Amino acid sequence: MMFLFKSSIRGKLLITMLLLIISLLMSLTFIQATSQKEILENALEEQTYLLKQILIERGKTLSDQLALEMEEALASFNLLHMINRLNQVTYETEDLVYIILTNSANRVHVHTLNPELQGKALMEQADLFASQQQKAAVHEYQKGNHIYMEFIVPVYLSTDLWGRLRLGYSLQRHNQDIATTQQIFEQQVENVITRTILISFIFLMIGSGIIWAVMTTFIKPLLHLKQSTEKLGSGNFSEVEPIVIDSVDEVGSLAKAFNGMIVQLQERDQQVEKHTQQLLMVNDNLKREIEQRKRTEKLVQKYQYVLESTSELISFVDKNYVYESVNNSYLAAHGRAREEIEGHSIAEVIGEEAFEDLIKPRLDKCLQGETITYQSWFELSGAGRLFMEVTYHPIFDRGKTTGVLVNARNVTQRKLAEDKIIKLNEELEQRVMERTEELQKSLTTLHQTQSQLVHSEKMASLGTLVAGVAHEINNPTNFVHNGAQNINRQLNQLQELIFQLAEEEQREAVRKLFGPKFTQLFQNLNAILDGSQRISTIVSDLTTFGRRDKAEAITADISKGLESTLKLVHAQYRDHVEFIHETQPLPPIKCWPAQLNQVFMNLIINACQAIRIRQQQSDSHIPGKLIVSTNVQDQQIIIRFQDNGTGMSEEIQEKIFEPFFTTKDVGKGTGLGLSIVFGIVEKHQGNITLESIEGEGSAFTVSLPTLSA
Repeated sequence: MMFLFKSSIRGKLLITMLLLIISLLMSLTFIQATSQKEILENALEEQTYLLKQILIERGKTLSDQLALEMEEALASFNLLHMINRLNQVTYETEDLVYIILTNSANRVHVHTLNPELQGKALMEQADLFASQQQKAAVHEYQKGNHIYMEFIVPVYLSTDLWGRLRLGYSLQRHNQDIATTQQIFEQQVENVITRTILISFIFLMIGSGIIWAVMTTFIKPLLHLKQSTEKLGSGNFSEVEPIVIDSVDEVGSLAKAFNGMIVQLQERDQQVEKHTQQLLMVNDNLKREIEQRKRTEKLVQKYQYVLESTSELISFVDKNYVYESVNNSYLAAHGRAREEIEGHSIAEVIGEEAFEDLIKPRLDKCLQGETITYQSWFELSGAGRLFMEVTYHPIFDRGKTTGVLVNARNVTQRKLAEDKIIKLNEELEQRVMERTEELQKSLTTLHQTQSQLVHSEKMASLGTLVAGVAHEINNPTNFVHNGAQNINRQLNQLQELIFQLAEEEQREAVRKLFGPKFTQLFQNLNAILDGSQRISTIVSDLTTFGRRDKAEAITADISKGLESTLKLVHAQYRDHVEFIHETQPLPPIKCWPAQLNQVFMNLIINACQAIRIRQQQSDSHIPGKLIVSTNVQDQQIIIRFQDNGTGMSEEIQEKIFEPFFTTKDVGKGTGLGLSIVFGIVEKHQGNITLESIEGEGSAFTVSLPTLSA
């Protein structure tokens, strides 16, 4: 080789050509590998973007559809259908891991992945991000070893934001597909590089053989050159073989140049073939795009059919408040032709005043990107007065709001039904309140009747007992009293007889002897007479207190009953309570005396018991005092019972006359005493009031009408 390089210029050219071939092969190898790698990387990037866009489009479509269904379910209170629907969608949708429905306080209503979270507030970072979204959003986040793409859509109840619907898709399979595709592409790049290197090496070997052949022969290359030229002339580049020549002269150089031209032509042919394949691929892509456009046009036609066939009023308005398109229902409701609405402003169709007051403020908010929903009554020339639920959806183009989709639904029947339900609820509540009041009155009457029955039975038993006791006590008491009077009379006669039988001079001695003894006997007899009289008085008081009332009220002096009651109670509490009776003459009144005696007895005993409780609770001795005063004011008899007992709190004072309410220990009070007192006073058309200071005492005041009232 070095000999050829040094022998002549032809050798130098030959060696130079060989080096050029090697450099060219290496350059072509590098360019081929680099271009192939860029093509595969671009294809991988486009496929990754396409897969992600498909997932985003599918998630947005599903989330928007479910949000509408949730709003309808919330409006109709069909919560069970809502939960079943979300669980079904989670089960049927590929790569959909969970669906979460939260309210405005971010508390879970539905959680298809973790149902146990229902009713709880979600506080993770992704949950807080979702709770801050006021419009539809897409959020990609990683939790543990999993990556999720979450679609967040606000859910509205009427015009208020009720909560948010969150659909979480797993990107694990998506990323695995991308990784698998990337591995395939990398393997293809390695294969291309390997094939290119192998082909280059083969071409290098072939070139070396050709050069060597050119150097060994001269004639063959010329013939071969002629044949190859003919083949080149026919355009069969792939059938042309390199010329092998042994000579190092100009023929060898020509053959070498010819071989280089062959190689270039073959490479150009390969490039043309490659570009042809690329053009075929582009053509296939164009065909697929055309088919996709046709399918899209069919879908648009279907959507147009749906819009035209639906009963809801749908219109498209641009940012200048001009109708771009409306459906047939909208035309029918307004009673106008299409050319009378499309291309005209809203103010021209519905009136300037209605547009400025009702429509324009909400459209301005919607054009700022906010979805607006409201309900109102509308006067439509083609449909009359209807209650409509109107929703404004912003239309975006490359991130900017270009118009508004207006969807109006007739909910007049629902509104009328709701108003009727509200009216029925109000009537039902009124009837329940009236019935409750009647039942409360019946319960109060029942308690009062029960108290009166208990009082009547107790007074009847007490009257029977007192009558029997009085009869049994009166008989021996009368014997004792009459016997004492008879003995007293006979002792007087005996004393006179003794003094008369004595001599004149002995009478003084007899008087001194028998006088003290007779005096002692008379004192004992007087004590017996006083005791029997006291027993008779007590029996009389018991008889007065326990006397049964007649069915009709009678005219009576209640002073006697009050006096008898005080005497009876005084015997029990005279060592602890001082009774002060400040009375005035009272006129007779029409009453049931025995029932009033029961009132006096209950009030006096309660006062004495309160005094005793305070005395027992106090470390120092407190003198008990009960003041009973009577007077007449404004044709009313006023009877006041004032004690210095324990007193009562305001809470107890409010309940003191309620049946079965008592402050005494279990077994010591029934809670009927003051309730019976209140009922008896009301029966006499009177009134009873209470004044009390806790820790100082109480005062009950009973007022009863006189006969002249």
